[in-house]
Amino acid sequence: MNLKRLGLIMGPLLCLIACLEPSPLVSGDAWKVIGLAAWIVLWWVSEALPIGVTSLLPIMYLPLSGVSSLREACQPYGSPIVFLFLGGFILAISLEKWRIHER
Repeated sequence: MNLKRLGLIMGPLLCLIACLEPSPLVSGDAWKVIGLAAWIVLWWVSEALPIGVTSLLPIMYLPLSGVSSLREACQPYGSPIVFLFLGGFILAISLEKWRIHER
């Protein structure tokens, strides 16, 4: 079994273990978020799925687990800073496509 398949299986399993074995020191919602963070990190490290796909996992997981609403889960993706970076990346790609960086 290669690393990608192992990561694909171990990510959700690690999240499930974190959700099923909560500590009395931390709330249940906190353990759900800790499990989600471990799942995402494991998928990023193992490259089980592309990073862009993995970064959308909180939009699905947080509302389904009851940690937050869909609106709250989507808010960080609509930040003005995200759109600033997106605009910069689009400009960089267009400069590279037209080979302006070589002139």
